[in-house]
Amino acid sequence: MLSDLIFVLNGVVPIFIVVFIGYFLKRKGFLTDEFVRVADKLVFKLLLPCFLFTKVADMDKDSFYAQDVTVVLFALAAVLAVSFGTLLICTPLIRDSAKRGAFVQGVYRSNTAILGVPFAENLFGADGARVAAILLAFVVPLYNVIAVIILSVCDPKKNEGQSVGQKAKAVARDIVKNPLILSIAIGLVVCFSGAELPKIADKTIAYLAGASTPLALIAIGANFSFSDMKGRAGLAVTASVLKTVCVPACVIFAANLCGFHGAHLGALFIVFGTPAAVSSYIMAKNMHNDGVLTASIVVATTLLASVTLTGWIFLLRTLGWI
Repeated sequence: MLSDLIFVLNGVVPIFIVVFIGYFLKRKGFLTDEFVRVADKLVFKLLLPCFLFTKVADMDKDSFYAQDVTVVLFALAAVLAVSFGTLLICTPLIRDSAKRGAFVQGVYRSNTAILGVPFAENLFGADGARVAAILLAFVVPLYNVIAVIILSVCDPKKNEGQSVGQKAKAVARDIVKNPLILSIAIGLVVCFSGAELPKIADKTIAYLAGASTPLALIAIGANFSFSDMKGRAGLAVTASVLKTVCVPACVIFAANLCGFHGAHLGALFIVFGTPAAVSSYIMAKNMHNDGVLTASIVVATTLLASVTLTGWIFLLRTLGWI
C-alpha cells in the first residue's frame, strides 16, 4: 500500500511542479503572453503529433492474445459511452458551449499516455505493461477523434448561424485537418506496414515528442489564473470527481461483470482512473473551447488522483480483482 502511494506521488507530483514553474515564471514576467500563445500552437501542431505518432508507430501488433482483443473492444466501447453519454447529459445543464466541451473532455479523457504504461508495469509487471501499451495504442487515437468531434460541436464560433449540415461538414473538416489525427493515421500506416524510419528521422521525432508534455505543462501553469476561476470552480470540481471516482467505478465493475481480472482489469482501471490528459488543454484552447476550465480540471484531477488511485488499488486488491 505504501509503495503504491509513493509510486502515485512520484507520478503526479512532478506534474504539479512543472505547472507551478510555468505559473511562477509567468507571474514574474519571465514568460510573455506571446511566448505562451506560440507554445500552445507549437505543442498542438508539432510536438504532440510527434508524441502520438511514436506511441502508435511503435505498437507491437504481433503481441495480441485472444483476451487482449476483447479488452480493447471493451475499452473502446466504454470510452464512447462515457464521452457521448456525458455530452448528452450535460448539454441541457451547461449552456455555455465552450465550457461544455471542456467539461466533457475533462471527464472522459485520461493521462494514459504519460502515466499508463509505467504505472501498469509497477503494479502488474511485464504483462500489465504489455496490456496497457496495447490499450494505449487504440484508446489514445479514439480520445483524439472524439475530442475533435466534441470540441468542434461545442466551438462557439461554429455555432453561430450554422445549419446541422454545415456543422457536420465543419466537424468532418476538423477531423481530416487535425494534426493529431493525421499523426495517428501516419503512425498506423507505419506500424502495420512494418516500415522502419531512418535513424535520423526516428531520433528527431523522439526529441520533439519528449518536449510535448513539459512544454504543455508550463503553458498550463502560465495560463492559469485564480481570478479566471470565477464561475468555473464548481464545474472543475464536478468533472474531477466524475473523472477519478464515478467513471472508474462504473467501468471497473462493468469489466468485472464481463469477466476481466488481473492485468486486464488493472489496465482498464489505469486507462479510466488516471487524471485528465494534459493534451486536453492544448486541444481545448486551440479549438476555441474553455482552456481555463480545462487547465483547472487537469490540475484538480491530478491532485485528486494522488488519493483516488491509491484508494482504488487498495479496494481492488482487497476484493481480489487484481
